[in-house]
Amino acid sequence: MEKKLLIVDDDAMSRYLAPDIFPAPEYTIYIADGLKEAMTILRKDPEIAVVVSDLKMEDSSDGLQLLAQMRKNGHTQRFILDTSFPDIPDGSRDLYEELRSEIFAAHFLAISEEEVRQSVIRAFETLEAPQARKLAIPA
Repeated sequence: MEKKLLIVDDDAMSRYLAPDIFPAPEYTIYIADGLKEAMTILRKDPEIAVVVSDLKMEDSSDGLQLLAQMRKNGHTQRFILDTSFPDIPDGSRDLYEELRSEIFAAHFLAISEEEVRQSVIRAFETLEAPQARKLAIPA
């Protein structure tokens, strides 16, 4: 199985470092800086299997809005939420609760690159072995 991964983050440094965290040839990485670009990439390559998205982005979108749009358009990729916030901000809490079961993993407080990498590895493993368990999502 080719491991196609979409990274969505408005932070240029995070986008720049993504190929180091997820090296070729093991991964094919697509990078987007916000919701619109991410949806365009997903439409162009429906074989992308995992999406890692920042929670808040400068274009006024956020990872939860991206996930909602993905599901509305029939995209079923594993979704990993990554944020430097300690928790989901109040303005996003309702949407988070609505979509929580659709989130494969959520990482708060700018955790290490290795933790994100391990979540991506587990997400791909669940695609190869569907009986594998989903990660726990914080309440």
